Amino acid sequence: MTATAVPLNWMQRSLARGFRCTPPPAEAVVWNSAHYATGAEAVTGGFAVFLPTLGRRLDASTCDRIAANVGAEVTELQRLGFDVSLYVIVQYLANETRSGAEAARRRLVDRFAKLLTETGASVDLHSAVMRGPGKVQSLNAMIEHAQGTLPEAAILLDDDVDMEPGCLAALVDRYGQMDAPVAIGATKIGNPADDRGSRLLHWAKSHTAPATQYPHACCMIVTMCVIADGFPPDLSSDDGFICFELLDPAAPNPLARLQLDPRARVHHVVGGERGDIIRRIRRMLLNHYQFLCSYSWDKGQFYCRDLLFFGFWPVGKRLSEGTYLARTLRWWLKLLYFTWFVSIGMELALRALIRRPIRMIRWGAGTEDKQKFGELGGVTWKT
Repeated sequence: MTATAVPLNWMQRSLARGFRCTPPPAEAVVWNSAHYATGAEAVTGGFAVFLPTLGRRLDASTCDRIAANVGAEVTELQRLGFDVSLYVIVQYLANETRSGAEAARRRLVDRFAKLLTETGASVDLHSAVMRGPGKVQSLNAMIEHAQGTLPEAAILLDDDVDMEPGCLAALVDRYGQMDAPVAIGATKIGNPADDRGSRLLHWAKSHTAPATQYPHACCMIVTMCVIADGFPPDLSSDDGFICFELLDPAAPNPLARLQLDPRARVHHVVGGERGDIIRRIRRMLLNHYQFLCSYSWDKGQFYCRDLLFFGFWPVGKRLSEGTYLARTLRWWLKLLYFTWFVSIGMELALRALIRRPIRMIRWGAGTEDKQKFGELGGVTWKT
C-alpha cells in the first residue's frame, strides 16, 4: 500500500526521488493466542491494542513495568464493558537470534497472563516474533491478524512510555464522543534523562513547542478504517501517516479529526546519548519530507505553517503569546531547526540528482548494534 495518490508539484517530485526506501521482504508470522475469560464478558464495542517491542529490551524488570502499566489500562477498559484484544510483536535484529526474541516474548506474555488471571479480565492476548527493525512492519502484521475480529478502533502504544492511571479509559471516552473517522492521542510529558544531551534537548523542546499538537502513536486511539489496509511500507512513521490521512486543510478546523485529550497523559524520556539524539532528529526530518512529498501541497503547507514551524515567522504563523524574550528565543531555536530541515532537503535534492537515494531511514535507540537502550524503570514521574 502507498499513501493516497495525489498530483505533486515539481519540487515534491524532485525531492521524492531522493528516497528509495524499500520494505523488507514479507515474513510469515506465527501467532500464539490465548483467551482469558474469568471475568464478566464485554458488552460494547471492541478495541485492538497494538504493542510492538524489541526482544533486547525485555529483561525481567522491563517486562514487569510494561505488563503492569499496559495490563492495568487494558483491564480497566474491560471492566468498563469494552471488548479488548491485546496484540504484542517482539522483534529481533540482524545480530540477534530468533530464539532469544522468543524467550523474551514468553517472558512478557507470562507477565501479562499472570496479571490478567489475577484481575479476572476477559481479554484475548495474541503474541508473535518477527525480524526487525521496523515498527510499521510490526503494526501491519498486527493489523492483518486483527482483521478477523473486526475491531471498531485500534489503540497504538509504544513500549517506552508510561501511562498515567485512566489514560486509555479517557481516550476511549473521548473517542465515543466524536464522529468517526478520528484519532485521539494522549498528552505527552517529556522528562530528561540524567545526561547532558537529554537535558539540553528537553530544554530546547520546552522553548520551541515542537509539532506535538496532533496525536502521536506512542499512545493513540484511531478508527480502524483509517489503517485497515495497513501502513504504507515505504513510509516509516505511523503517526505521520494517520496525521496526513485525517488532516483537512479546507475544513474550518483542519485538525478536527486529530485531537489530544488532556486527561490522558503519558510520560517518556527525552532523547538519549548524543549520537542517538542526532539520529532521532535526522529521522524525524526525513519523515517530514516523506509525507510532504507524498500528500497534496495544501496539506504540506498547513503542516509546515501551523504545526512544524509554528512561531517561526515568516515560514510559520507568527506567535503572539509569551514575553518578547521568550518569543525571540523560540524564533532563534526554530531557525536552527529550520536550517537543519533545509539542509536535509538539499541532501535529498542532491541524492536525486546523482541517483544515490536514501534506501533506509534508521530508527533510534535500541535498533542499532552500538546503542544502549535507556530504561524507564528508574524514573520517578512528577505529576
